[in-house]
Amino acid sequence: MKTLILSILLASFTSHAAERTVSVTGECHKKLVPDRSGVSISVESRDKKLDVATAKMNEKYSQLQKKVLELKLKDMELKTTHYNVTPEYDWHQGKQSFKGHFASMGLRVSTSEIDRLPLVLDLATELGVGQVGGLELFLSDELVKKEYKDCLGQAAKSAKEKALVLAQALDAKVGKVQIISESATTATRPTPVFMRSMNKGMQSMEAESASIDVGKEDFKVTVQAAFDLN
Repeated sequence: MKTLILSILLASFTSHAAERTVSVTGECHKKLVPDRSGVSISVESRDKKLDVATAKMNEKYSQLQKKVLELKLKDMELKTTHYNVTPEYDWHQGKQSFKGHFASMGLRVSTSEIDRLPLVLDLATELGVGQVGGLELFLSDELVKKEYKDCLGQAAKSAKEKALVLAQALDAKVGKVQIISESATTATRPTPVFMRSMNKGMQSMEAESASIDVGKEDFKVTVQAAFDLN
């Protein structure tokens, strides 16, 4: 019986000793300058007749799309964001009366030429298309992939260095890595957001384009690893 108990205790101690590990987290922080910008434009039209409202909207949208393409912005992307047609009503003394139809169609324009983006705003003003808003600055997929690959190695090195420091303090040696995982996060900073009326009657007071402050965004890669302790 004593031999059996001793064998069980020895096996338990051996298993516990073999499972000694140290878990660490390594990080890589960078400040990246956004390399793309985008803006959303809402082309709007109103009319008593549904077909007239939509025809006016489609015509304005086509004009805007053509003019934007003529700018030949670098790495430009265009995307239709919405297409809505809704009836409008007025209320007077508790009675509802039909006002007409409101049609709107959204165009999203993005480019790597951040300094030329205001040209799109000028076009929208000239055409009197409706509303402009939702300006944003962001990192392109290509830039994120490039920086991620570079930062991943730094984060892994940071994790290994932490493991070595802990092991030395415990009079142990770092062995093979048993578990490893990684993640990346981008803390998008607040970007200028504005809404400008594009009605022709307001062009004189709305003509100046908003200045674009590019700034930087926080980019972080984290590596979590568990190493054997010998």
